[in-house]
Amino acid sequence: MRLLRALVALPVIFISAFILLSCVYIIAPFDPRREASYYFGRAWIWLGAKMFGVRFAVEGAENVPRDGTGIFVANHTSYFDVHAVYSHLTVPVRFLAMKSLLKVPIFGISLYALGHIVIDQKASPEKQHKQIDRMHKLAEDGHFLAIYPGGGRAQNRRLGPWKKGAFVLAIRAQIPIIPVGISGAARVHGVGDVLPRPGLITIRIGRPISTLGMTYEDRDRLLQMARAEVEELIVDD
Repeated sequence: MRLLRALVALPVIFISAFILLSCVYIIAPFDPRREASYYFGRAWIWLGAKMFGVRFAVEGAENVPRDGTGIFVANHTSYFDVHAVYSHLTVPVRFLAMKSLLKVPIFGISLYALGHIVIDQKASPEKQHKQIDRMHKLAEDGHFLAIYPGGGRAQNRRLGPWKKGAFVLAIRAQIPIIPVGISGAARVHGVGDVLPRPGLITIRIGRPISTLGMTYEDRDRLLQMARAEVEELIVDD
């Protein structure tokens, strides 16, 4: 059944991606903040999820700040985590993504077209600092950011080790960390899966964690606070 669904869905997803990406490139000169482009991306994700029988539920949307900006941090166990965060939060977001994702068909070119930041973990510290500076500039300009602190997908369906970059950036910009727990994505399409399964993915948004007054020395404490919140938000997978 999954194979049959994929045979129907994949041609539709590829053709729609070509059409929507063409629209994004056409309007790009008139949409420097990628605000209109964001909705093209959401439309493509909605279509792909429908074709594969994937549903989403959001809890805690009221916790997203109405003014200012922030950094969403979430657990990462599936490619569908990206779909969940990008298309079902209540505000447009920009991702910090690993360079390896550029190799994923369609998805890779979409990262650039939609204005997300791609970071090469093997790059020199100087180049990585420039990429972080770009994220900082986006935050200063009022964009919400989304970062998976674990980097790659955790294979235990929970939380792998986290890196400190998101928390250093939040402290530097003095913007809140917004914890997000994603449940069900690994059942839909986990590490090692080829085709997705129909299912429900739940996105639970926690209360923002203020960084006002924090300094670089607080980065580990902030990481632990956010990680504990995300653990609480994850429904048992």
